[in-house]
Amino acid sequence: MSQQGILVETEGHVETFSTDSGSAVSSAAGVITFVGDGGAITSSGAGSTVTYTVSGSVPTSFSSDSGSAVPAAGVITFAGGTGINTSGSGSTLTINLDDPVVVDDGGSGRSTATAYGVICGGTTSTSAQQSVASLGTAAQVLTSNGAGALPTFQDAGGGGGGLTWNVITAASDDLEASNGYFANNATSVTITLPATATVGESFEVVAMHAAGTFIVAQNAGQSIQVGNSVSTTGVGGSITSTAQGDWIQIVCNVTDTGFFANVKQGNVTVA
Repeated sequence: MSQQGILVETEGHVETFSTDSGSAVSSAAGVITFVGDGGAITSSGAGSTVTYTVSGSVPTSFSSDSGSAVPAAGVITFAGGTGINTSGSGSTLTINLDDPVVVDDGGSGRSTATAYGVICGGTTSTSAQQSVASLGTAAQVLTSNGAGALPTFQDAGGGGGGLTWNVITAASDDLEASNGYFANNATSVTITLPATATVGESFEVVAMHAAGTFIVAQNAGQSIQVGNSVSTTGVGGSITSTAQGDWIQIVCNVTDTGFFANVKQGNVTVA
């Protein structure tokens, strides 16, 4: 686009026109030429008037995800929303995301995390997430420390297989699945197999007292195999410890009636 100009006669008394950038000096003939930028701004003249025109349209409305904004006095305001703030300097508008993003806005409430660490919920439903204190070591397990406390990595318990252990001082008791029993009666503790059991259910019994023994008794139709020895079927059959420290594991292999026993320590008598 070629530049357009307006010739202005200075009549000998106007020599220089100052602008935002530089100045113009009248020609020898006393003329100053006003031109557009060759693009969006054009100039025109008629009579004693010079007119500058900016081509293109000026936005009158800005659409958003929800609603629209209309400039007021030629100004549009960019305001931050939840978790967002704005700032302006010179010709630059900057939009920033708050860091960290809080939990109730879908964030974690934290700016960093421990590499490879386990992250847990905060102390409330909207407070910042927390990291487990350490990474633990090989073979450790993540263990609950109860309500209101972060779990920690701890050494796995040995020997119990997840059983609940009970100390029995009475003369008799009944076996329950996933339980272990320390027989601690000065004479003996008779512990009877459950009348019903499913395959895989297990029990453990340990002779705890220095003088006492344990006796694993049976119900009708039941038997226990220890190695190649099998107890008498029914209420007459049993397994009895021989000394303090004897330890057996019993596992059901036939629903309700059949059991295998593994002598983990010491010796037992099969009857």
